[in-house]
Amino acid sequence: MGRASGAGLMRRFRSDRGAVGIIVAILLASGVLLGVAALSVDVGQLTAEREQLMSAADGAAQTIAVNCAKNAAACSTAVGLDAVVAQAEAVANENGNDGRNDVTVVCGVGGALAPCDPNSEPVNLTACLNSPPTSVNYVEVHTATRTSDSSTLLPTAFAGTFVSGYHGATIGACSRVEWGTPRSGLSLTISLCEWSNATGNGTSFVSYPPNPPASAERIIYLHGQNASSCMNTPPSGFDAPGGFGWLDPDLGNTNCVTSIPADGTYPGNTGNSLTPDCQTALDAAVASKQPIVFPVYNGTKGNGANLTYSVAGMASFVVTGYYYPGKGTDTPSWLTGGDPCGGNDRCIYGFFTNALLDHGTIGSSTSHGAAIIYTVG
Repeated sequence: MGRASGAGLMRRFRSDRGAVGIIVAILLASGVLLGVAALSVDVGQLTAEREQLMSAADGAAQTIAVNCAKNAAACSTAVGLDAVVAQAEAVANENGNDGRNDVTVVCGVGGALAPCDPNSEPVNLTACLNSPPTSVNYVEVHTATRTSDSSTLLPTAFAGTFVSGYHGATIGACSRVEWGTPRSGLSLTISLCEWSNATGNGTSFVSYPPNPPASAERIIYLHGQNASSCMNTPPSGFDAPGGFGWLDPDLGNTNCVTSIPADGTYPGNTGNSLTPDCQTALDAAVASKQPIVFPVYNGTKGNGANLTYSVAGMASFVVTGYYYPGKGTDTPSWLTGGDPCGGNDRCIYGFFTNALLDHGTIGSSTSHGAAIIYTVG
């Protein structure tokens, strides 16, 4: 079979081009292409607006959760919560191209938050995902586009021309964030007195990073004559009668981690030397220069093998060094280069921070510098 000549191919292409032109003319005359174009523009506009509102809801909910997690007092009254919500509203607006993202609902569990009304929850794509969490604090934030002082209706670009009575749609989004304190931490504990002395009763945390000045470093005496500022709590320089600040780790745990049960008590350990697991954990904390979490107690019961602590909260601490006599467990501070403890002292060096974590299981104690937030819906 012979090939078509060049002239024949050109005639065929011109013929096809004419046919396409006729089809386009018919579609335009019937409004099909204009309808498709209108649909594409309007749907694209709604999708873009939805993405901005979702970012606005996430940002606002996280702002409230962070404030409430780091400082429970900030959310404990209606006046304090109003100030936190105002910050969240500013964040919501910053997450929109036009600065017109309205926070329409703020509810939840914790502080002065009003409970969410399940009967008023949206049932479409503007609703939060999943069910609200139980037994933990959470905040739920709804957002919508503000198109005027009294309306959240997003006007149509083209679709109103083709759909009688359609004037636009109200687009919304929802975000739900839970917060709390870590349920577990390093198998180490200090008294509320020691924590208060080191943090100015919780008013002075070190901003980190960057590295703070050497003056920010604190010496935590787990045992020693220099623990006199907390003579009564703990007594005689001990963290508890017969205790040296170390805890029994979780059963089967090899990472020097202790969990705090729902009743808020946790078991002490009478050992006065570092276990290999806990030394490994301390060495890792010194090397990483990242905050660790451990419980702070406000009471003890029993002594010796029957010693238990009562949790006051969870603290966040950056370990710069430590001193435990014997077996090479003498690690000078990476911040100051110093090694201020000696003799029979058992010390940890470092500074307390106000750390926000995105991992771990949420417990029910109070934040003493360590908090967790999760976006859950």
